[in-house]
Amino acid sequence: MIIFLISILILIALISYIYWFKPNSGTGVDLQPKGYAIITTVLVIIAAYAGYQVYNNLQHEQRFQVSPVTNEQSVKLQGEKNDLMMVKEQPFKQNKAYEATFFLWNEEPLTPKKLTLKAEERFSGDKIQLQLPNAQDLPNGAPKLKQELGATKAIQAQLAFPYWGIWEIAIYQNGEKLGDLVIEVIR
Repeated sequence: MIIFLISILILIALISYIYWFKPNSGTGVDLQPKGYAIITTVLVIIAAYAGYQVYNNLQHEQRFQVSPVTNEQSVKLQGEKNDLMMVKEQPFKQNKAYEATFFLWNEEPLTPKKLTLKAEERFSGDKIQLQLPNAQDLPNGAPKLKQELGATKAIQAQLAFPYWGIWEIAIYQNGEKLGDLVIEVIR
């Protein structure tokens, strides 16, 4: 898309240079300075509009980006190592509760009463906040995967999202962010 817009702008500039700014070559029209100003203004407006469209497309793509999904020990994980990862067994659907397993890489011991999960929908800005009072290092099934990932903690929480969209999930302890990831919730 960007390459296409740049090539169109170069083509417009080349044609206008040959046609308008070379009046002595026999291919152009001899214009007064007012004509040059009009042509230049039109070209600047077209270039500004193309730049605006490129900027909008880049912003739009970044808003839809979700955390990468990887496979470890035949388990799908979403997120990045040394930040926050979660087991992704199936796509998340709106208004459906899921038991989510998260992997953390922090060195501090977990204090469950101070552990908070926050989720924010990227487009509407709606927020969900969930205290994790019973968060503890998981004993069953997670240690082998946790060890392979190099994570220091594995915790579970029950999640439900009120509607579909792109959600950013972050886990905090005492107000300090331990990690975050971005998921897609479908209808």
